Amino acid sequence: MSVVDDYAPLPPPAVVPRRGPLAPVAAGLGAAVAGALVWFALAVLLDVRLALVGLAIGVAVAWAVRRAGGGTTPAYGALAAALALLGCALGHLLEEYARLARYLDTGLGYLIRHAPVSLMRELWLRDASFFTWLIFGLAAFTAFRGVVRPRR
Repeated sequence: MSVVDDYAPLPPPAVVPRRGPLAPVAAGLGAAVAGALVWFALAVLLDVRLALVGLAIGVAVAWAVRRAGGGTTPAYGALAAALALLGCALGHLLEEYARLARYLDTGLGYLIRHAPVSLMRELWLRDASFFTWLIFGLAAFTAFRGVVRPRR
C-alpha cells in the first residue's frame, strides 16, 4: 500500500450555474409585482396608502436585482429603479381599481375586465399627488442605491 492510496480522491469541482442576462430582470420584476400586490392588499384592507410600502418595493427590487445579477454597476441600478417605479405604479393602479369598485359597488374582477384604460389612466393621474410622486421617487432612489452601493 502506498501513501497515495491512503488519501481519498478529490471531489469534482462544484458547478456554479451561470445566470443569464435576463435573470436580474426576472427577479426584479417578480419583486416589483409582489410589492404591487402587497400595496394593493394593504390599500384594500386598511383603506390607506402607506409610504413604507413604496420603500419596501425599492428595497425588495434592489435585493432581487443585485442577488440575481451579482453586479453593482449603474446599469443594474437603473434597472432596479425602473422596476421599482413599475411596481409602485402597478400597486397604485390596482388601488385605483379597488377604490372605483368600492365606489360603484361592483366586483373588482368585473371592473378590471370592463373599465376603459383611458378612464383608469385619468383616475390614476388625478389621484396622484405630490406625496404619490415622492413615494415613487424614494422607491426608485432606494432601489438604485441598494444596487450601486458597495457591499461592506
